[in-house]
Amino acid sequence: MAELTYTLTEKQFCDAQRLYFSFKPRWLKWVITGCGILGLPILGAGLLAHNYILALTGFAYSCLLGFHIKPVARLALYGSQYLMRPRLLKTFRNSPSLHQQSHVALRDGVLHVQSENGQGTLPWKLITHWAEDKDSLLLYLQPRLFIIVPKDVDPQSHFVTPLREQLLTQVGPPRQ
Repeated sequence: MAELTYTLTEKQFCDAQRLYFSFKPRWLKWVITGCGILGLPILGAGLLAHNYILALTGFAYSCLLGFHIKPVARLALYGSQYLMRPRLLKTFRNSPSLHQQSHVALRDGVLHVQSENGQGTLPWKLITHWAEDKDSLLLYLQPRLFIIVPKDVDPQSHFVTPLREQLLTQVGPPRQ
């Protein structure tokens, strides 16, 4: 049996939100790659027709969209985290349920969740996916609804390690 009792802090909430926002849509990778590849036929057509302006345009299109969009997107992602922090803190401060003590337990392979609002068991089939980083472990019940398990309240990993093992067998690998 593994148990964990905690009350979320602002830092833990912001860390969990950072993990939530770190996921990129899978289709975005294909769009970025497609933009880079789309410039190659333009480059080839320009070279075949001896139209060097068209070839240069294709090369520039391929380079700018295919290769430089990733660093720009990454910079925008990091910048947006700092811009969103005040809003996240306001959300945390205005949400009474986030300030309540939570208790999660893993007993006989069953996940039990308890807070001041209620208690119950959480069937594994309700967890659609999960994610973790060095600070948090998120259990997704819906695409934008998740349970936050902060790792810093479990320094010896007495709860997180058995939970991770159960998640791997019951739900599958974590979301990347």
